[in-house]
Amino acid sequence: MFVHEYQAKNLLSRFDLNFPAGQVALSAKEAGLAASRLNAQNWVVKAQILAGDRGRFGGIKMAHSAAEVTDCANVLFGSTLFTPQTGEEGQKISSVYVEQALSIKQELYLSVLVDRFEGELILLASGQGGSGVESHLHENSNTLHRVRLSVDEPADDSELMTIAESMELNSDLCSKYVKICQEVYRAAIELDALMIELNPLAVTEDDQFSILDVKMEVDDNSLFRHPEYDDFRAVNIDTHRKMRTYSGFNYVRLNGNVGLLVGGAGLALATMDLLQEHDCEPANFLDLPPVATRIDVENACFTILQDRSVKVLLVNVVGGGLTHCDTVAAGLITVQNQSPMPFPVVIRFAGTKKEHGITLLKNANMPFQLSDSMTEAVRLVSRTLR
Repeated sequence: MFVHEYQAKNLLSRFDLNFPAGQVALSAKEAGLAASRLNAQNWVVKAQILAGDRGRFGGIKMAHSAAEVTDCANVLFGSTLFTPQTGEEGQKISSVYVEQALSIKQELYLSVLVDRFEGELILLASGQGGSGVESHLHENSNTLHRVRLSVDEPADDSELMTIAESMELNSDLCSKYVKICQEVYRAAIELDALMIELNPLAVTEDDQFSILDVKMEVDDNSLFRHPEYDDFRAVNIDTHRKMRTYSGFNYVRLNGNVGLLVGGAGLALATMDLLQEHDCEPANFLDLPPVATRIDVENACFTILQDRSVKVLLVNVVGGGLTHCDTVAAGLITVQNQSPMPFPVVIRFAGTKKEHGITLLKNANMPFQLSDSMTEAVRLVSRTLR
């Protein structure tokens, strides 16, 4: 679950970290009042969406009076912000964060995150932060420092000090930088965060550190032990994430055009491999749990339907456990009746109630191509795409 900037700063305020004074607002009038309450000469008005790159695409505005803060908020509220991270649908702005503007002389990048490929906790740091940091680090990978962390003990101070010194910070700032790294590590552990990204971590004109922006993701599986997330978890988890949580299926969006609805992770991975052997690319990884109900199948289908890149749907299910082939068929039929499939459907059923599932589909006049084997199903998909 991603959290908004103001929520992340509130969560991190219990740690020894410094932020500019700020307040969230749910209307333009509230934004103006917030500016009046803050002890500042200039303000920043920030759209609160669950995506980055807001500044480059008009989601962050400078203001020099409380009245100007109100005007900026009026422009943002109700509009839809499009950035490379929002996708083509964008995200509607329903709240802003009004924050004291600071004089900055250096912007750094710092994050602690779970490397999902390596299965380890790492710290990433660079002396170059701020807008467009991703492209900068891609072009200048030698400026990015990577430190492996243990969940049992913090990083070695001397290693962090070496990183700080490489950023040409003075001795006082180097010591403070090490403490910030250790605090972010502690926060990641205590808050069950998959990622805490400080960008930029700014050095102000008076040689103090201040965290101007935070991107934070917490582990969905840990929500039960964090009552501090209860106030915003319902707002931050999107509709399809709620579907996945409720229905228990795993879903990862990929770059291909073959939608996959598969029973079980192992079978899903094998199906993806077979598709690639036939020069087809999966649009997603999705595996139904062995206890999936008709409603769970419906939710999984509706999730796939939201992906406009899908050109064909491949259903590969071996009936077993409590999820039989006729259960999957019933879910497909319900979806078809509510929102007809906009693409061809290839189905391979095997196992419990295979014949009954096929009969249900035929009786419902649902258009589909049937296959008895995985290989033939993938060949049908390949021919359909040509």
